[in-house]
Amino acid sequence: MDDTVNDGKRDFLKGAAVLGVATSVIAAAAAPRDALAQMLETGIREDSSGLRRNDYELYGSSLTYTLARALVVDYVGPLWSKGSLLMVHKDNAGRFKTLADFNDPKVTFSVVAGGSEEPRIPVLFPKAKLITTAGQVVLGAEPVRAKKADVWMSGDSDVLLFAKRNPTWAHVFDTDHPIDKRPNTWAVRYGDSEWKHFLDFFAVFLTVNGEMERLFKLHMEKLGAA
Repeated sequence: MDDTVNDGKRDFLKGAAVLGVATSVIAAAAAPRDALAQMLETGIREDSSGLRRNDYELYGSSLTYTLARALVVDYVGPLWSKGSLLMVHKDNAGRFKTLADFNDPKVTFSVVAGGSEEPRIPVLFPKAKLITTAGQVVLGAEPVRAKKADVWMSGDSDVLLFAKRNPTWAHVFDTDHPIDKRPNTWAVRYGDSEWKHFLDFFAVFLTVNGEMERLFKLHMEKLGAA
């Protein structure tokens, strides 16, 4: 499994301890079945391949629907919804007064290859350029730090936490108004219908009784990014 919002102590660019919202929810799902959930830290590029290799039975993260993923995994949920935020270098913050300022041929976006933001940027900002990086989601911010790109677009919690850890250069545009809000899901092996049905109903339980909202708020407050 993977956990986007965590409260580990390891360096943010190098991963973190497998703790947080997904871990809390998975433990709650396992409890009624007298099962012990084993956590495995992985990356976004391993979501479908790890499931197909039987490395794990559930990929727990802030996934959003993409057609490429839907061909090889079954989605669970949605369990939550998140928007995206835009992060720029502090030295360039003055260039961006409104959202429309990002839709410019002189602006270059950076995202991790295969992330859900990659196909969304040409739709939201058709005039802007786009480059991609490989690896963990937060590595999409490195070209912005190095001033080889102007903007990093990622999930709102990812951007807020990264900026908190990099206050000397990172600036988040309009933190109170995330854009492009979309439902978040988990994934299981394609065709694993009994497991998917159980998790689908558990996801509804978590959302209708407010447990997902409570857990998300709790972990963001622990990280000082609420």
